[in-house]
Amino acid sequence: MYKLFICLIVVLCLGSNVFAAGLDDLVTVVAQYRTSADAFAKDFGCMMAGGAFHQGSNLGLPGFDVGVHMPMKKPNVDNLIVTNAGLETMALPWAQLEIGLPFKLDLIVRGFSGTGLSYSGFGLRYGIFKSKLPLVPSVSAAVLSNSFEHTDFEATTMSVNVVISFKIPFLSPYISVGSDQSTAKFIASGIEGTGSSTRIEAGINLGLIPLTYLQIGGGTANGDTIYSGGFGIKF
Repeated sequence: MYKLFICLIVVLCLGSNVFAAGLDDLVTVVAQYRTSADAFAKDFGCMMAGGAFHQGSNLGLPGFDVGVHMPMKKPNVDNLIVTNAGLETMALPWAQLEIGLPFKLDLIVRGFSGTGLSYSGFGLRYGIFKSKLPLVPSVSAAVLSNSFEHTDFEATTMSVNVVISFKIPFLSPYISVGSDQSTAKFIASGIEGTGSSTRIEAGINLGLIPLTYLQIGGGTANGDTIYSGGFGIKF
C-alpha cells in the first residue's frame, strides 16, 4: 500500500510537470500568434492609409482629383502571417476621388472591391497654407478612416497626416508624415491584432501631360521600407 501511494505521488508529479510544460508551450504559441497579429495589423494599416497623402495643397472649389494609387510595404519580421506565406511585399490598390469643398477643405473618398473582399475609406483634408510661388511650400493636414472586409479577416485604420509639397514646372515634390491606429481580426480564430504606426514618405508628382500626374514615393514605417505609386487626373 505504501509503495502504491509513493507510485501515485510520482505519477501525479510527473503528470503535473507535463501539464505545466504543455500550458507553457500553449502560452508561448498564443503569444507568438498575438505578436504576429499585431505586426500584421501595423503592416496592413500602413497600406490602408498609404497613397492617400501625396499633395500639400488643398484643391479648392471646383477642383477634383481622381486616380489609382498602390501603396506597398515590406512585411515586418514579426509578421509571420505574411512571411510564412512567402510574400516579400504587401500591396493594396486604391481607386481614389478627391473633391474640393469650401473653407479650404477637400473630401477624400476611396475604395476597391473584388472577389471575397471589399474596402473603403473616407477623409477630409484641410489646407493650412497654399502657395502659388515656386519652391514655397504648401501645407495641409488630413484625417482618414479606412475599413477592409475579407472572407478571412477584417481590418480598420484611423490615420492623421501632414503633407508639405512644392511646385516646380512639371514636378511637385512632397514630404508626408502620418500616424495610423489599426486593428485586424481573423474570423476563424477570433484572434485580434492592434498596433500604431508612424509613416514618413517622400516622393514626386510628375506632370508631363496637362491635367495628369504620375506619383512615385518611398519611405519608412516603423523601420520597414514602404513604397507608393499612382496616376491620376487633377483639375
